[in-house]
Amino acid sequence: MRLGYRFNLDKNIEVYFGGSYFESQDALYGFIEGQIWQDTDRPRGDLASDYIYNKEYILKRPLTPPGSGYGYGFDVDIKWQLTDDLTFNAEFNDIAGRIDWKHAPYSNIVMVSDRNRIDENGKPYKVPTLSGQHGFVERTQPLPLHHVLSMDYRFRQPYVVTFERETYDRLSFTRLLASYQPARWFRVELGHDFDSYANSLELWTPFASLLLATDSINEKHAKNARAELRFGYWL
Repeated sequence: MRLGYRFNLDKNIEVYFGGSYFESQDALYGFIEGQIWQDTDRPRGDLASDYIYNKEYILKRPLTPPGSGYGYGFDVDIKWQLTDDLTFNAEFNDIAGRIDWKHAPYSNIVMVSDRNRIDENGKPYKVPTLSGQHGFVERTQPLPLHHVLSMDYRFRQPYVVTFERETYDRLSFTRLLASYQPARWFRVELGHDFDSYANSLELWTPFASLLLATDSINEKHAKNARAELRFGYWL
C-alpha cells in the first residue's frame, strides 16, 4: 500500500514524495559464500550459507509455516520539463526501507569437499561434507535502492521516444521505449531492453496499468520475464 503527495516546485518541475507499507509471507533472503583452492593432488573447496526462506532448497527441510514480514519504504520522484518536447524523469524507490521478518524459517549450512582433518594433537578425524541446522529466527531485511532515470522526447504528437536506465541494487537495465498516447487517459508502449534482451508491452490508464516483458514467448527458452499489474487513483 502506497500513499504519496505530488506538487510543483515551479511550472517546469514536479516532485512526488511517497511512503509504502509492506506485508509479506514469501521469503528467500540471506547469503552464500565460499572458496576453492588447488592443492598438489586435487582441488578443494568449502561453502557456507545462512538464509531465511519459504521453501528450503539445500537440506530439503519439510514444509513449515512461513514467516510474516512487515516493512516500509520511502520514494521520491522528479519530473523536469526541460523544453516543450524534452522531459527528464528520476524515480528513487525505497530510499530508506526494510522488512522485519517474524518467526521466519532459516537454515545455517556448512559444506566442505575434504572430510579428512587433523586436530592440534595430530590425531586425524572426519567431518561431514554437509552439516547444518534448522530453526526459526527474527531478521531484518534492508531493501536495496531502486532508481530509474529516463529522458522523454516527444517528436510528434502523440508519439514519444524514451531512453531509460533502471538500477536495482547491483543490476542495471538499459531500455529504448516508444509510446503512442492518443488521449490523456490511455497509452500503449513498446520497448526493448539491451541488457536482458527482453521486449516489452505496456498498457496504461490513470487507474490501472499492465506491463509484460520477456526475451522469448517460449517459457522453456525464456531467461528473463517480467509482469506488473498496478492499480491506483490520483486525487
